[in-house]
Amino acid sequence: MQKPPLEDSRTARPKNKRAGQTLVLLDTQDGSRRTFDFVLSYDMTYCSLYLFYLQSPETKADEEGHSKDEATKPATKERKVGTLHLVHLKDDYRLITMESVERYAAHQTMNYVAYVLHDEETGRDTLHIVGFSPRNTGMNAIYDGEKIEGLCWARDRRTLGFLDSTETTGNDGKRRVNSALYTWQRGQSWDEKFTRVDAAQ
Repeated sequence: MQKPPLEDSRTARPKNKRAGQTLVLLDTQDGSRRTFDFVLSYDMTYCSLYLFYLQSPETKADEEGHSKDEATKPATKERKVGTLHLVHLKDDYRLITMESVERYAAHQTMNYVAYVLHDEETGRDTLHIVGFSPRNTGMNAIYDGEKIEGLCWARDRRTLGFLDSTETTGNDGKRRVNSALYTWQRGQSWDEKFTRVDAAQ
């Protein structure tokens, strides 16, 4: 990851307030480089054929500039979601470009990725689980929740664990977070099921 340089001098500010850094992919055999701009986070599978990266989206403020009030807010806090890209590096083929992604997790040894879409209007999250091959993708399961986080794949199985959290405010005015632990597993019969595992069903 490479931080973008300031554009004019040490005292100058970058004209583009878009969050993220430049991801540099170096080929150690021939020294060639590929770059991806405004990257918030990235991941690669163990076989190094697939690159996942979350890219900060362009906004109106990037083109027109921030107002005085907006200029005081950090860009990273303004943009909680981004665009998820899945690239097959060997064929230079882009498999997935999905907007409004808040977080994601790639299985390191199997061709699966889980990502969370955030709906700004409702404030709720939707979890998508996708299987992919070098040229195709296919949806395996969708789960609607409140705030989905903590995505974690099992190492040797097609099993995903995650938290679905709900925020409430008590009579005393204190904010409370209640989290439920769920798992998803791809079965032998190709049926997908979400199971809550932290409490009796």
